[in-house]
Amino acid sequence: MTETEQQMASLFADLASIADPVSLSPGQRLVLQERATAIFGFPPDVDQLLRQPRAWLIPLLRGDGVVPSLPFLWRLHNGVIQVGLRNTGPNSAFIGDLVRLIHATPFPFKQCPVCQKVFVSQTKKKRYCSANCTYRGIEEARKERRRPQAKARMQRLRAARKQAEAVKKEGEVLAQRALRRRHTGKPLAGAEIEEQMRGQLKQRQQRKLQKED
Repeated sequence: MTETEQQMASLFADLASIADPVSLSPGQRLVLQERATAIFGFPPDVDQLLRQPRAWLIPLLRGDGVVPSLPFLWRLHNGVIQVGLRNTGPNSAFIGDLVRLIHATPFPFKQCPVCQKVFVSQTKKKRYCSANCTYRGIEEARKERRRPQAKARMQRLRAARKQAEAVKKEGEVLAQRALRRRHTGKPLAGAEIEEQMRGQLKQRQQRKLQKED
């Protein structure tokens, strides 16, 4: 990609990143027109300039198909096919440059998964538009990987707490029964002794689980 093509691609990427062109101030529109004029050599139609790159690039980057409905005009000039729009005058000739960049290999446009900004990249590995978005994207991916582990750990802790509460409650019941037996002087029945032993066993298992966590 030549330096001029790089400038064109960067301009189209910035234009495609403008979600609401109506919100632009007159000063912002003038800056865009001056920037485009310096690149293309003529003052383009600002409304067309704001509308067309986003209408084509965003669907392509999302994996959707695009059916151009504009009246294209193809012209051979010095052995090179030039693409423009029919009956629109020279101020929309930048459409041909956008079409050529769309057909470039590799596709030079990408959309940042963090901030949704469209940017230019000729490498497959680059996923983010800036160092800041790279950091945020890597951190979010790390959190996503750890989320299932954290969820499983929380489930284990909740199960351990629930079991501890059950054991505690059962121990309190057994203690109350034993206290009543001592007051009445009646010995514990065989079933009650077994129940008390089960409670003690659960307590030991609970302590073991807490140590493992």
